[in-house]
Amino acid sequence: MILLFFGKNIKKILVSGLVWFYMLPLSAQVSISGPSCTKAGTQYSYMITGNWNGQTTISWQASGGDISGSSTSPSVSVTWTTSGTLRLTSSSGNATLSVTAAPALAGGTVSNPSQGINYGSVPGTIICPAATGGSCSTPNYTYQWQSSPDNVTYTNISGATSQYLTLTTGITTTTYYRRFVTETTSGNTAYSGVAQVTVYPQIVPGSVSPATQTISSGGNASTLTLSGVSGGTNSYT
Repeated sequence: MILLFFGKNIKKILVSGLVWFYMLPLSAQVSISGPSCTKAGTQYSYMITGNWNGQTTISWQASGGDISGSSTSPSVSVTWTTSGTLRLTSSSGNATLSVTAAPALAGGTVSNPSQGINYGSVPGTIICPAATGGSCSTPNYTYQWQSSPDNVTYTNISGATSQYLTLTTGITTTTYYRRFVTETTSGNTAYSGVAQVTVYPQIVPGSVSPATQTISSGGNASTLTLSGVSGGTNSYT
């Protein structure tokens, strides 16, 4: 029997005047495992997969991102700033991965961030543009408006899931409002800017002095004095 090699994956066997050809299995190629849709400014991990071992020499390169730590290890961390390509060069083969850096999710800036209303009044509609960014494909957003008495601790407002916030109940204390945004295809979340609704103190009408007078027919009453008025904007008519 004579055994001859042709190329890398083809063998030729000569047996008793007959020639047989057969294909050897192709070696598994290396590839890159890791996310191809990313959020700009966030660190992601990638690793080599496939036909490699502890003796494989490895080199990573990233265009559009910054590699953290060693670029010659089986795994690598990359913080993407823009869309780009991750390249793997190794003694077991080469691979590339195209990565899209989704624009950062912007929750929106409130168009009317400040209101002043009287005690017990209903705030005006809070207007906020639609969110933008946050997805590598066509984005889809859901909204949840929240309120807070101190601009620190917020709670969801039941049923307030529209782009704008329209309230129907009067309020008696200064309240802060913001919109929580979720981009559903990526799971990214963000908040809008904050709207502050300042509630003026409740108006106290004061008292008239003297409270009563007795005058003769045709006589002139003494001057009445109003005092103790407070609340509201402190501007009275």
